[in-house]
Amino acid sequence: QKLGGKKSLPYDSSSLSVHLRISAGTKILSFNDSPWLTEQSEFGLLRNGGDFKSALCDVNIDGLSFYLMDDFPRELMGIIIRNVQIYKPMGSIEASAKVRHFQVDAMLPGARYPILAQPKLTGVDRHGYIKDKTLHETVDGIDCFWLKGNEVDEIYCFEVTFSYVPQRNMMWVPSIDVFICPMKIQLDLTFVLR
Repeated sequence: QKLGGKKSLPYDSSSLSVHLRISAGTKILSFNDSPWLTEQSEFGLLRNGGDFKSALCDVNIDGLSFYLMDDFPRELMGIIIRNVQIYKPMGSIEASAKVRHFQVDAMLPGARYPILAQPKLTGVDRHGYIKDKTLHETVDGIDCFWLKGNEVDEIYCFEVTFSYVPQRNMMWVPSIDVFICPMKIQLDLTFVLR
């Protein structure tokens, strides 16, 4: 296949356009093959969200389950997602999606690893291997904050925050932030290749 431009640009690409802006206290110098970014910034259209900015979305789903079946039929794999939140406030171009728990299970009875993927516990193991939770008189209870459960402030295992500005000829996403917690993955190749 021939490499190169598939479509001629609306601007003369023989010169570069330079644009300097300040974002969150950082100076950003960008070089572009068209003056589009400079024009959008000068006209104040980069932060204009249009219909997307005036929309409101607040979705909370307690859980989702997906199962992969073969033609026998029997369940091969299960994907369980718990506490899904999608939120986009009115008057903002930013939206976010969060998942509190994600797990992939091997559903065959002879699977070597019944749990293929799951989030790793982060922080201190608050309840494991501690049989006696009584404190010695020289130990201050405030110093043992890790003995208390922290279920209220659970860490989400997946978070995405992005902003979107609709344009006529393109999709403009000025920023996207993704957070994925550490995952434990165990794969049995005979199961995967089955």
